[in-house]
Amino acid sequence: QPPRPIKDVKVAVFNTTFQSGLAATVSNQLAKQGFHSEAKANDRAYYPDDTAVIVYDEEGLPDAQRLQMSIPGSRLLQDTQTKGAVDIKGSAVRLYLGSKWPTNGKVVPLSQATASPSPSPSASGGC
Repeated sequence: QPPRPIKDVKVAVFNTTFQSGLAATVSNQLAKQGFHSEAKANDRAYYPDDTAVIVYDEEGLPDAQRLQMSIPGSRLLQDTQTKGAVDIKGSAVRLYLGSKWPTNGKVVPLSQATASPSPSPSASGGC
């Protein structure tokens, strides 16, 4: 299945680091690529061993996978506890910038943020 178009992905960006203004910086980078991105207030979540964590619900998995292509070192985390969060609706995903986010970290350029093609079996079945 091809990845979802970026223009259809809604992202709320949260800063969990000491870097002031990081959520706004990353949100702007994502918006320049075409994501519907919005910086949120700093969050109390703590991800000491992560570059970034992309939180999604069942409906948001395709959007989370698309965002993950643009955020190097990020991991996906399905949200099973906060369904119906006030500001996250439908397939929108949350991007939490973790403690290992590099000081000069950037979003992967759109031209490089593509899924690797998966090998398909040969039609001939032989070598």
